[in-house]
Amino acid sequence: MEDGTWTEQLTLQGIATTGDAFGFSIALDGKRLLVGAPWDDFLSSPATGNVSPDQGSVFFYEIGSGASVFLGSFDLNHDGLLSPDEWRSIYPTPPKKESAFPLIDSDESGMLDEEELRAVQNAKGVLKTSGIWLDRAEAFVELDTDQDGRVSRAEIEPMWAPGTSSKGIDATWKRLKGGEGIDFPSWIRANSLPPLVAYEKAKALRAERRTLYRMLDSSDESGLVERDEFALFFRSGTRFQVIDAAWRVATGTPKDQPLPGTISLTDFIEAPKLPKSPWK
Repeated sequence: MEDGTWTEQLTLQGIATTGDAFGFSIALDGKRLLVGAPWDDFLSSPATGNVSPDQGSVFFYEIGSGASVFLGSFDLNHDGLLSPDEWRSIYPTPPKKESAFPLIDSDESGMLDEEELRAVQNAKGVLKTSGIWLDRAEAFVELDTDQDGRVSRAEIEPMWAPGTSSKGIDATWKRLKGGEGIDFPSWIRANSLPPLVAYEKAKALRAERRTLYRMLDSSDESGLVERDEFALFFRSGTRFQVIDAAWRVATGTPKDQPLPGTISLTDFIEAPKLPKSPWK
């Protein structure tokens, strides 16, 4: 996008243009995107038809949430709501008595809308199953990076911590009968998925490593962390053999191979082991 660049933190820093006080500004908060730009880049002032440096347009966008995908997948008649029959169809084996639906239906309309579904997340008690469905839906939206309506074997990997053996992931994928990919309804109805609590921890760790990488690369901002920058993990005076051993592990370099000079962001994030951050 003009006058801005995506960073590893997934934010776009706005840059005010010369002579234009409003400039460009974009902020990303979770799934919400706020865009601001001068009037003359979009529309003139609706009141006067004139433009000025301190006027602009603000646009609000929201990335599809798990609740919206959940609703769209099971809303069989496409009316934007879930009826009791549509709700019961979600269960692999519908219960004899459905007790969750009336509790979720906060406005007692006899139908469920997206806002009511959003409120179910992290629910307990009788709504625990429904809450798990919505939590799974959020995970599906995040993992389906190519947005083809399926989570593939490669896309499910982020549910595990960096450095997790592929054998364990393969075993889980086989148990899930993932094949060419798991579609949304099958994902929601699966008997078991990788623990979502562990997935949240893995996400937090990757985010922490992404920030750490940028801090290490701050000396020259080359986009790569060099061995000397990596040495900042260690106290001054640490033996170079200790640093090299940690560097070898981080870069995944076999003992009989020469050490590389740099490590990429992706390889750093997915490294099986890194030294403790000196900035904690």
